[in-house]
Amino acid sequence: IPGPVFSMDQTQVNGFENFLNNYQDKKILVLELGIGPQNRMIKAPSMQLVAGNKSSRYITINKGQLNIPSVIADRSIGFSSTIIEAFNALISGKGEVETQGPAKPAPQLSPEDQQRQEKIFKNFYPSYSVNKGYRPGELVMYTTIDHEHPSHLHMVKYGKSLMYSYGDPVNVHYFTQDGHYHLVKLGLNKDNDEVHGFYVEPNSFIAMESVKRATGFSQISVTLPSSSSNEILIPKKEQLKKMFPQQQALIERLSADN
Repeated sequence: IPGPVFSMDQTQVNGFENFLNNYQDKKILVLELGIGPQNRMIKAPSMQLVAGNKSSRYITINKGQLNIPSVIADRSIGFSSTIIEAFNALISGKGEVETQGPAKPAPQLSPEDQQRQEKIFKNFYPSYSVNKGYRPGELVMYTTIDHEHPSHLHMVKYGKSLMYSYGDPVNVHYFTQDGHYHLVKLGLNKDNDEVHGFYVEPNSFIAMESVKRATGFSQISVTLPSSSSNEILIPKKEQLKKMFPQQQALIERLSADN
């Protein structure tokens, strides 16, 4: 609620959650008006709802700030325009409006390729289990890594949240497409600059390793759409080293071909 002290309207929050729960299996069209890509509180549940329901469709209108994850790109269209310009184009079928999508669906893997991907998968998530998440269309993967078995460098195909669960802290090496490197420490000790969790942008690269302490292992949770596949996108090591020259030794150490 706007005012001197910002507060959440719990009635609105409950209504939104009830909508997501009641309509997650229905034929729906999510129409998103003017919500920026940084507003995860609204965008993430809406996109997860679409990702988990193949009968759903997604339209977003936001001038200059479209963000459509690849997992729903074949069922989505974005208008980079004002709301009135987009509505006029939708109603009349005319108008010079910049649009994005829908994209062609990604090709399906053969059974042999799926088995090969599953074998490779353990190089990046050595020990894991997947459970149904709290939100519709969401899964939560709990992955356990230790000092001898890090999660090697791989591309994040769609946005996901990483959360510390228990055990030793985790160092997350985070490489963005625009050439920035961040070291994010997952844990509970704020005095050591550790955070409980953070959001990883789509098409970025990450690697995770346990900080060797008393426990000897670390567990983190990873959210992902229920319609996601197990495929892992592995970046080319030499290209990454050119993009991030100051992290060449780190990239060499945490590449999957070592």
